[in-house]
Amino acid sequence: MVLHMSLLTNLGGPGALGVELTGAIDEGAPIIELRTGVIFEGIDSVSGFLNDPFGPFSIAFEYMFELPMFGEEFAYEEDGAPIDGPVDDANC
Repeated sequence: MVLHMSLLTNLGGPGALGVELTGAIDEGAPIIELRTGVIFEGIDSVSGFLNDPFGPFSIAFEYMFELPMFGEEFAYEEDGAPIDGPVDDANC
């Protein structure tokens, strides 16, 4: 598990708040991975932020589930955030 918390320590500047989770058996290849969070580009101007408060934010999301012992047909990947709204998607 990795936590990203630079959004809280770099107030007003670029940062992220998110998590990376990975599960494997006996230090082998990952079976499940989830990376998700909020990315903030920072505030350029106060008036710009007040006019579009969601503009500098984006959602990062990446999910992978795989059972390597059964072959490639037992795999699933998704990189589109499972939410809709005024916030755009970002790459992980």
